[in-house]
Amino acid sequence: MIPRQRSRDAIHVVAEVVTWDICVVRVTVGAASFVVCLPGHEFEDWFDRFDHGDLDAELRHVAAAPPSRALRSVPRAVRRAQRIRSPRVGIEHEFEVRLHGQPVDFRRLLPQLLVDHLRADPADPLATRLPWGVITADGLEAEIATGGVSPGGRLRG
Repeated sequence: MIPRQRSRDAIHVVAEVVTWDICVVRVTVGAASFVVCLPGHEFEDWFDRFDHGDLDAELRHVAAAPPSRALRSVPRAVRRAQRIRSPRVGIEHEFEVRLHGQPVDFRRLLPQLLVDHLRADPADPLATRLPWGVITADGLEAEIATGGVSPGGRLRG
C-alpha cells in the first residue's frame, strides 16, 4: 500500500492523481512547490526512492531553480517510444455483494472498507488502488480490475 502523502527532511509529497497511465505528485520544498508527472507503473518505485532519500538532491535542485516561462517539448526518442508501446491487457470482473441473502449497494459499503488505501482516480472517487489492481463499485456491484500487462506473443481468441 502506498500512502497518499509522505514527508522527509522538509520535503513534502502528495499523490494528487494515480491512474494506470499516469501519476501526478505535488512536491513542496520550503516555499517552493511544483508537480512531478510520471508513468503510472513507476509511482511505487518513485515513492520507495523518495523514502530512501534517493530523490532529495534532485527535488531540492528543481525547487531552487527559477520557474520556466515555457514548457519544454518531450524528446523525440521518448515520443517515439510512447507511440510504439505494446498493447496492454487487463481483467475486469463484477460481483454482487449480499448480506443475509439480499443484494447490498456496494457504493455505500466501499467507503467504509480499505480506508487506509489510496483513492486517487479523478474519474472514479470510489476506486481504491491495491497492489494487484483496483476495486471500485459499478452501480450496485463490486468491481475489480487488474493492472494491464503486455502480452508475450500473440493473443489467441
